[in-house]
Amino acid sequence: MAIDLTGINSSIKANDAQAKDLQQNQPLQTGPASDPGGNGEADQESAGQESDSVTLTQAASVLQDLQKTLSSLPVVDRSRVASVQNAISNGSFEIDSNRIAEKMLAFEQSLATDL
Repeated sequence: MAIDLTGINSSIKANDAQAKDLQQNQPLQTGPASDPGGNGEADQESAGQESDSVTLTQAASVLQDLQKTLSSLPVVDRSRVASVQNAISNGSFEIDSNRIAEKMLAFEQSLATDL
C-alpha cells in the first residue's frame, strides 16, 4: 500500500497535470495492489506480505536536507558574541538608532502585508 503525502488536502481535486505528476512520484507497489492485470497472481505470490511505502515530494526532500544542515550548525555565533562583548567592554560599540528604527518599521510593514 502506498501512502501519498502530496495528496493530504483531499478537498482540492487534482487536474490531469497534477494527477500525472502524482503518478510519477509514486514508488512501485508490492503486495496485492501491484497486480495490474487483476488475475490474482500478485495475491498468490505475496499472500500475507504487504509493503507500505511513503513518497516525499521534492520540496519535502529539500526541507529535510535543510533541516539536517541547520541542525549541524551552532545555535549561537560565538565569535560574533565575543566581538560585541569586546566592543561593549572597551566602549567602541555604537548603536545606530536610525537603522534600528528603519528595521523595526520594515518588520511591522512586512507583518501588515502578510495578512
